[in-house]
Amino acid sequence: MTERDTTIDALRGAAMIYMVCIIHVVYWFSPTPEPFSSVLLFEMPAVFFIAGAAQSLRRGPLPSMKKMAAGRARRVLLPFAFFLPWLFLWLLLISAVEPADSMFNFSIGSLAWTDYAKILLTFGGDKIPYYQYTWFIPCYFVLLCSFPLQARVARRVGRGFYAVAVLAVAAGASVALPDFHHKYIIMNVLAYNFFFMAGYLYYRRMGLRTVAAVATVAVALTVADFLAGTATPMQGHKFPPDLHFIVFGTAWLSVLALVLWRAKLPCRGLVAQWNTHGYTIYLYQIFGAYITYTIASPWIGGIGSLAARYAIIGGLMLAVNTLVGLGASRWERLLAPVARPRGNARRT
Repeated sequence: MTERDTTIDALRGAAMIYMVCIIHVVYWFSPTPEPFSSVLLFEMPAVFFIAGAAQSLRRGPLPSMKKMAAGRARRVLLPFAFFLPWLFLWLLLISAVEPADSMFNFSIGSLAWTDYAKILLTFGGDKIPYYQYTWFIPCYFVLLCSFPLQARVARRVGRGFYAVAVLAVAAGASVALPDFHHKYIIMNVLAYNFFFMAGYLYYRRMGLRTVAAVATVAVALTVADFLAGTATPMQGHKFPPDLHFIVFGTAWLSVLALVLWRAKLPCRGLVAQWNTHGYTIYLYQIFGAYITYTIASPWIGGIGSLAARYAIIGGLMLAVNTLVGLGASRWERLLAPVARPRGNARRT
């Protein structure tokens, strides 16, 4: 059984809005000067920390890895399978109608069998416009499936020792592993496992002085990284995540922890919708981006202010993706009600 925590729900919903309506607006729709675009890239450390924190609310015995895998396959992989027919229909559409100068210019004939395999295995597609974000799915699924084992080990060896060990493994791998094509898969699991387990081990369990000390060190290292020019572009440290990105994510999370110290946030309105339907919205966001582009592209270039363009595109992305997510959630319920979790919020 898992207790309700409206702060976790609110943070989860807010993180999804931030990712889809701010980060993907900044990186997809309009180039943003450095270091501003890099400074914003803390969304995935936050998402994985929140996912781990949600696991800390569990009461009673831990589930078996088999039971955890079965439940998460139903909630993570099955909705992805329901999404795939719409993805391929959309690819046929944009292949037929989008001109060469469109940001969604695409030819279905460019896909080889290896590209279809990557799509089906949740690894995205380099040839599909802005469809690389599904890298999150296998990483998230692996970490959730491994959670019962990790939690048992952490309880046996102690929170502090396990957190340091997880960090050491991620940091060591980022330095020791040679560059190769699939390095990002390994580093995604190892680096985001640090944030995931930090959420599980330390949500509401770390003293204010300790959080302040972590923030001081991580922020100092991050500022030095930016001043030296080695932190930018942060995308290069995020894909695959390396030690620079781990320190950067830790800095942001510790500062946010200080700002939100002992806060109890309500979860209402759009934030509640994005908490409930956040994973579905994440899957279908490529359609929301395409609809937003179709609406805005004829006239948005006439707006001189970059901030105004961001505000308009971000607002459209929020409205459109909310509606797309609601429609997609109905599609999921129509095909398999069991794909939806019980209760009033989708668990992530």
